[in-house]
Amino acid sequence: MTPVHFHLFINHFPLFTIATATLFFVFAIYRKDPPLRSFALIVLAIVSFMAVPTYFSGEGAEEIVEKMSGYSESLLEAHEEAGEVAMVLSVILGVLAMVTFLMGRRPASSILDKVVVLASIIAIVGLLNAGRLGGLIKHDEIREGSLPVVNSQEVDESNDDRYEGYEEDHQ
Repeated sequence: MTPVHFHLFINHFPLFTIATATLFFVFAIYRKDPPLRSFALIVLAIVSFMAVPTYFSGEGAEEIVEKMSGYSESLLEAHEEAGEVAMVLSVILGVLAMVTFLMGRRPASSILDKVVVLASIIAIVGLLNAGRLGGLIKHDEIREGSLPVVNSQEVDESNDDRYEGYEEDHQ
């Protein structure tokens, strides 16, 4: 597995697990369910720190992508900066979730619950932004204002193996 594959493999994990744990946490607060609240806080505390290896796995991926054609240096840098912000936001969320869990159900924990939900939303937005910028690096089709690239050379479908059986399969 290359560093690019590894980065692409793990980069979705923090976003989706933080979002899911946040939903469980909000549900636990609404239902006044202390065991579910504790579970959601533990999950938030653990998975928030997954943003750290995700960020650092981008270094190896960057070295490979820089050798490829068709990438944008400015997009790569923007993605790296957004990834760093997302990592910091996620770590702050993880610390807040741990502190809130350790506080238990003390009176101040109600305020901390709200802070954790807000921090979760902010971290999710940061992770979404980093992911969006990462997608733009190699996906021209999702860039704003991008037009489809049209090859000026005609493709001779009769001598191209890629088109073999296409007409039969798509009629």
